[in-house]
Amino acid sequence: KVCNQNRDNPWWGTKGGRATWDRVFALSIEEADVYFDGLRDRMAAVTPYAQSPHEGMSGSYVSDKYKTTYEEKTGWWWLRSPGISSYGAANVLDVGDFCEYGCSVDNTGGSVRPALWLNL
Repeated sequence: KVCNQNRDNPWWGTKGGRATWDRVFALSIEEADVYFDGLRDRMAAVTPYAQSPHEGMSGSYVSDKYKTTYEEKTGWWWLRSPGISSYGAANVLDVGDFCEYGCSVDNTGGSVRPALWLNL
C-alpha cells in the first residue's frame, strides 16, 4: 500500500481531499507531469476492449486525429486530481496535454491508466 496525498487542483484551487491508502490508483496532475516527459509520453492508446460498449455504456473516446509513437489511436484518461469543481476530475487529453478543468465524474468517455508502486 502507498499513502497518496491528494493535493488541491493547482489551477483552480479545488480541494483534493484527505490522503488515501491505495494499492492501485490513478495518477495526480503532479505525478503525471513528473513521470511522463511531455505531451507525446502522456498520449495513451485506447485498447479495443476500452473502445467497445459494455453494460449499456458507450466505449471510451478515440481520437481520429492523434496517434501514439506506435501509430495507435489515442483517447483521454482520468487523473485523481479534482477539476474545477468537486463534481469533476482532471484528465489528460488525447493530445497528451492536461485538462485541468476536468470532466464530470459520471462521464463514461474516458480511459483509465492504473498506477502502482512495485517493491522488488
